[in-house]
Amino acid sequence: MRSVMRRAATATAAGALLLGGAVTMAPAASAAPGSGSCTGKPPSIDVHTYVESSNVKFRTGPGTKYTAKGLLTKGTKVYQPCTRGAWSYIKVKTGPHKGEKGWVAGRYLAIHMELP
Repeated sequence: MRSVMRRAATATAAGALLLGGAVTMAPAASAAPGSGSCTGKPPSIDVHTYVESSNVKFRTGPGTKYTAKGLLTKGTKVYQPCTRGAWSYIKVKTGPHKGEKGWVAGRYLAIHMELP
């Protein structure tokens, strides 16, 4: 019973950290798109982020005015170090764009946490 309560407390704390600590302040509008335009450090818990919609455009910058680099399919695993407004800067971990970095609208991503 104690183990279950500890895991529940850990999950609650991790969720609070993720929701409150993973989103960073938007940088100045003059910042160039790419990794330099995001600040903050990645969450310290084991977080897996997946594309939850089919054919999500993967862009060179945080907005629809930026060029699409390709499409990401549902279930693609990504690393999301930061956000800028409604957009998430990602590194693709699986699929045809593996290793590439870019931007996707955050509403197309789902975050899954795994407890030890």
